[in-house]
Amino acid sequence: MSLEEANMILNVKKEESMEVIQRHYDEIFSANGPPPEPPRPPATSGVKKPSPKPIYSHYMQSKVYRALERIKAERLDLGEGGGMTTPTSAAEGSAPVTGAAPGSQ
Repeated sequence: MSLEEANMILNVKKEESMEVIQRHYDEIFSANGPPPEPPRPPATSGVKKPSPKPIYSHYMQSKVYRALERIKAERLDLGEGGGMTTPTSAAEGSAPVTGAAPGSQ
């Protein structure tokens, strides 16, 4: 995903602070999440109404998450520091290659 697309998804400008970006992320992510479970009314006899279709989007949540991840990665590359790290960002790096391959002496 390009940086411009990530900014567009989160509705932020390139120069905005990470606090503003995080706030936009939280709002959009929760708006596309499942609603809280409503309290159960007491059991009554009669016909049950069919449950409504879900009004949330896992796809949109993943796009918003990836947009935030992209912006954080860009900020870390530029040395601005994102202030926050994602649990996956540390695991995505690879070990540096040193020396020759084993057995190639």
